[in-house]
Amino acid sequence: MADTNPNFLPADFIKRVINESLLLKCGERAIVIIKRRTLAGSFLPGSSPNSSQYSTTPLPLPFGVLKQKAIARTWRELKEGGEMTLYTNLRTRTTWIILKGGYKKLRQLAGKESDRVTLNWSGQMLKALNEIKPNVQAGSVTVGFTNDEAERIARYHQELGAGKSRRLHKFLGLTDEELKQFSDYVEKTVVENMKLVLQK
Repeated sequence: MADTNPNFLPADFIKRVINESLLLKCGERAIVIIKRRTLAGSFLPGSSPNSSQYSTTPLPLPFGVLKQKAIARTWRELKEGGEMTLYTNLRTRTTWIILKGGYKKLRQLAGKESDRVTLNWSGQMLKALNEIKPNVQAGSVTVGFTNDEAERIARYHQELGAGKSRRLHKFLGLTDEELKQFSDYVEKTVVENMKLVLQK
């Protein structure tokens, strides 16, 4: 028969009910939700207008920064009269190109997705969103990045604004609707943990 006066402090009870395993699983679920939403081109309130669409403002850039795949496609489009202009900067003696379709066109030339913003040029930033720090004492969990470079890039999208137009793509965090996705799982797990603790 279970002891009706179990010998532990309230704080200890909370740590047994809201344990590290539960917090880690909550962190994992939060990361899945954030990545899925971001790859769908959807961002949180506070993001810049049209944040889900790539810029089509004409984009000048040195021809040399284009990757090999993009260079091949660029030459082909130039021959076909595509929406771009090639010119030489006489002062620096460097060749530049103006992409009339903007950053969206640059992604197309590189063979990347361009129909919606996904913050996913190489995939490294979202892949690095994989750090989970549970705090059992506080009953909370923090998710973050496993390397400094990914965190730096994310800060531009989340806080500082990315590119010349300083566009914000707020993706770190959860909406009220997304938080509800946790409720059933957390409630069920907490009840199960309480039963286990009270039986000891």
